[in-house]
Amino acid sequence: MRCVDAALPPGQYVPFPAFADWDGDVDLTAVDLYADLLQQARVIATEEAMSAAVQVATRYAAVDTGAIEGLYATTRGFTRTIAEQTATWEAALAQHGDDVAGSIADALNGYEMVLDLVTGRAPLTEAWLRQLHEVICASQETYAVFTAVGQQRQPLPKGQYKTMPNNPTSADTGRVHHYAPVDDTPAEMARLVAELCSSSFEAAHPVRQAAYAHYAFVCVHPFADGNGRVARALASVFLYRSPGVPLVVFADQKEPYLDALEAADARRPQHFVSFVAERTMDTIELVRSSLGAAASVPADVSLAALRRYLSARGVDQRELEATNARILGLVTDRLTAHVGELDLPGDIGFVTGGASARFDAPRGYRRIGSGQVDYRFFSRSLPEAAQYGALAVWTAGQAAGGPDFLGTDLQHNRTLAVFLRDVIPVESHVLSVKIDNWIRAVVADDLAALSESVHEQLARSGYLTEG
Repeated sequence: MRCVDAALPPGQYVPFPAFADWDGDVDLTAVDLYADLLQQARVIATEEAMSAAVQVATRYAAVDTGAIEGLYATTRGFTRTIAEQTATWEAALAQHGDDVAGSIADALNGYEMVLDLVTGRAPLTEAWLRQLHEVICASQETYAVFTAVGQQRQPLPKGQYKTMPNNPTSADTGRVHHYAPVDDTPAEMARLVAELCSSSFEAAHPVRQAAYAHYAFVCVHPFADGNGRVARALASVFLYRSPGVPLVVFADQKEPYLDALEAADARRPQHFVSFVAERTMDTIELVRSSLGAAASVPADVSLAALRRYLSARGVDQRELEATNARILGLVTDRLTAHVGELDLPGDIGFVTGGASARFDAPRGYRRIGSGQVDYRFFSRSLPEAAQYGALAVWTAGQAAGGPDFLGTDLQHNRTLAVFLRDVIPVESHVLSVKIDNWIRAVVADDLAALSESVHEQLARSGYLTEG
């Protein structure tokens, strides 16, 4: 995790921006739809069942937060065993040793502190953040320090700001990532707390709040060790408030997690906001799946009402809307990210939005909401050379024999098949690969068509001649 600005000389800490200047605006409609689903489940479920389901999600967060930092190794299977406290969870935890059990217990105690703050029993202050660090790192006695003579273990100061620089060096590039200097740390932490209490921050969407709080905290890196664990707990403050879940990042999501943070360092904070949004929706689905029968339709609902309540394939209409919007959001994010990664000629531009293209619905499928993203590749010097495109996500009707959701593109008839299992309870790696491959193929087709259009325009203008 770094906070480096390429526009500044190397070796210089770049202070985190004020929240009002942090361009983290992304479309969070899908998150709001998932939050509505959770609220719907909360109305139906008992208070005890909902509390137990949120506690399962909290255990998911607690198990993997230490694994992300390399304190111990975990797998999705081990995490699920501990989080859901299956019949063998105590034995599984014992096999990993006392250090792992202690780290997980510390994390759970930290999340209890977070819940105390959320329910108003404690204010968000520097003193609270220092205490949170002390609790989360309670059983960690030492931390690794890299010196001129190699790695050493030193006692970990708990609840105290760092007294030595903690700027890590990349093993791949040899480049140093600079966090706040020791002397600047108290002032930067005071500024951070002030930002988290500002009127613009308090009026923002909770996902943006969580992403900013996390990002700004790791820019400072105020403690000798444990900063990532504290940052994820701090982000959870705002998600516990609304929609009512913690931030859960699995250990096997570490690479995209760090990539999103580095994008924010490069002044593209939307990537990190989108990452937090995806993890929030995943966690909502974890909570809803943990509720089980408690979140189902009440037994006394009439058959007529039940038929209205259920839609295609026995899935609630709101869940279909939320899932459709989420898939479209993933498609939009990956489209813009992929185009941004291409080495396009300087004359070629790309924009999203604009006039909506018309699609014919695939047989057996229907549109929910806007259901599509429009975009355009264009030449800046040849206005008539442009390639319009649109990607749509359709929802299966009861009679559809194919996947639960179907992605189509306007120009090239390439399709994306998505099943509910790809998204619920969490976004699968397979779905990410499928979306990436679909978008790469569509964009390649678009650029090939644009190349032909540019060639035709140049030929008409007399810039190209035979032979």
